[in-house]
Amino acid sequence: MKPLILLDAAPFCYGPISTLCAILDHLPRPDLRLKLLASGTSAEFARGYHAGLEIVDCDTEDPEDLEAHRELFLASNLFVSNTNPVSARYAVGLGCRTVYVDTLVWMWDEIDPQVAASELYVAQDFEGIDENFERLGAEIESFEVVGPLIASSAEGSRAPGNDCLISFGGIESSLTVAGETNRYPWVVTRLLCRAFERLPAFDRYLFAGRGRVMESLARDHGGPRREFRFVPHHELLERLASCRLCLLSPGLTGAYEALAAGARSYLLPPQNYSQQLQSTIFLEQAQWPFQGMHWGQIYRGFEMPAHLPEEQAVAEVNRLILRFESDAEAQERWLEHLVDAVGRLDDWPTGSGSPAGSEAVARMILKRLD
Repeated sequence: MKPLILLDAAPFCYGPISTLCAILDHLPRPDLRLKLLASGTSAEFARGYHAGLEIVDCDTEDPEDLEAHRELFLASNLFVSNTNPVSARYAVGLGCRTVYVDTLVWMWDEIDPQVAASELYVAQDFEGIDENFERLGAEIESFEVVGPLIASSAEGSRAPGNDCLISFGGIESSLTVAGETNRYPWVVTRLLCRAFERLPAFDRYLFAGRGRVMESLARDHGGPRREFRFVPHHELLERLASCRLCLLSPGLTGAYEALAAGARSYLLPPQNYSQQLQSTIFLEQAQWPFQGMHWGQIYRGFEMPAHLPEEQAVAEVNRLILRFESDAEAQERWLEHLVDAVGRLDDWPTGSGSPAGSEAVARMILKRLD
């Protein structure tokens, strides 16, 4: 019988599931049984991404739901968890052979000791990872650092047209629910539409993100040249390679993909804690080619320290987003910056990506099936 690899990616926006699928691209799928436990943003993304991947409905952040799939864990040859300590802790506790993929080692305030006992702990590289590993990594039994976990197709050649891609990413998580904890997509879309009135026209405007949110935005802002929808990942990468401008939620995966595609990218205001930390690095260090404003530039004096507990930090960013939603002065300040920057679009530098680490992780997984 073919080996069974049980998979999970935390339903936190699209970062964990996108990086997991980039790894799956390099596995010999006809030779394996691949089952993904998924809900929310992870299930939405995976349905549009992979053939040969069986999706099993499960909230992998809920220990009771994981326990309902106990027999599936025990039947697996290997469990691979992406940036979800809840599922990894459960699997290690059951005695399952576990590979843990962590896209954000550089920012954590702590690492669960049971997750640290995974058979292999793989970390995606980013600034600060060495220092945080020195601070937290003593209990990790087997640690590997790899390059950006992005699909190989993100590294395609540029074929620029005159389209504008607006990528909101997955938007939602258990800590943020668009329309409940904040109205970020609706407020930012309204401001972007105002900005487009002040700028030379693009041929098309594609707004991409969580499906239910895009459907709501389409009702208010859709038009002949303005489209709002969930965009399957392979198509998003094609649009990155062909757009003239990308307005990008500053998630790490999306930023790495934009770099690999050579897309001129303006970073939208951060939606969560990791995005605030990342955009501060991207916008304040000269080696990164991004334009944009993070919250500390929109609101002078606002600082977000590293290594905070995630729930506390995300709540703080949510409070700032709520402030921005009713702050006409701050909105206009951001809008003027965006219009001025895009007005000089042809002068923007373009970056290039680092070698991807997805294939290396796939090899590590296959080695553990030998």
